[in-house]
Amino acid sequence: MLAHGLAERHEVTLAAAKGSCELFKKRFGDCVKFIEGVKPDKSNPEHLLAEKYKDIIKDFDIVSHHGWSRYPYDYRKDIYHTIHAPHPFYVSKSRSIAVSKAHQQLLRREQLIEPYYAYNAIDYSLYEYCEDKDDYLLFLSRICAEKGTLEFIDICRKTSMKGIIAGNDTLLSDYNYVDEVLYRCSKYGIEYRGEVSHKEKVELLKHAKALVIPLNPKYFEVFGLIAIEAMCCGTPVIVPKNGATPEVVKEGGFVVDSVEEIPDYIDRLDEIKPRDASKNAERFSVDNMVEMYLKIFASDAKFQKG
Repeated sequence: MLAHGLAERHEVTLAAAKGSCELFKKRFGDCVKFIEGVKPDKSNPEHLLAEKYKDIIKDFDIVSHHGWSRYPYDYRKDIYHTIHAPHPFYVSKSRSIAVSKAHQQLLRREQLIEPYYAYNAIDYSLYEYCEDKDDYLLFLSRICAEKGTLEFIDICRKTSMKGIIAGNDTLLSDYNYVDEVLYRCSKYGIEYRGEVSHKEKVELLKHAKALVIPLNPKYFEVFGLIAIEAMCCGTPVIVPKNGATPEVVKEGGFVVDSVEEIPDYIDRLDEIKPRDASKNAERFSVDNMVEMYLKIFASDAKFQKG
């Protein structure tokens, strides 16, 4: 979405995993040039993509890096690096970009840098607004301790609510945790969907009574895109105060002090109107994201010439 938005004003080349070009053209047309690496897998082979662009990376006015590695820095130093993790392997001292204000403060404190920040975005056309909610709570995220999947099961039990769990359960570091989730779902009657398609995800989001995200307090949420997806569908979010959750959710749900407080807010969900949740999500439009990046790039002399 960022590449497409920037391409409306500038020439853009997108370096990404194999298969990205076909997906991009189906969605946005032929408006950017492409450099493709290999198909993504557990090894996260960014170095193989870097081999494809290393000889031409110096030809661009601006390089906007969104990967996890430092490979682009082997070939060029003046790179803008958007960081999508709380504790990155590598940061640029002068050109790092956080994805929220809370993330910016964390990087400033832990990495001793002064990063920019630019919010992630959502394409509203890919989601469906709905005011007709069913009587179930939804967990939709990676199946892991950081996101609190087991705690979600406990919340459903305490509130006697139907629960549905969906999310990635393959590209993880702890498969024993997934096994425990499956065991408890079977034991306590929680519906487990595992990884779902985008269409299935939208159906789950738009009819849920609430999206519940019982984040582990030791985990730092740098943004929380799934909360935006839920609110876009008119579905409220209940999440603990953790990292960026207060600035993302705002009037679109309840930001509570701890996971233990979440059950107390289930009976208050009618206080959050679907239209208010959807309106809150509108702050994270593609246009707003592109404008934030353009403002960051605007101070760069090479970009001004371009």
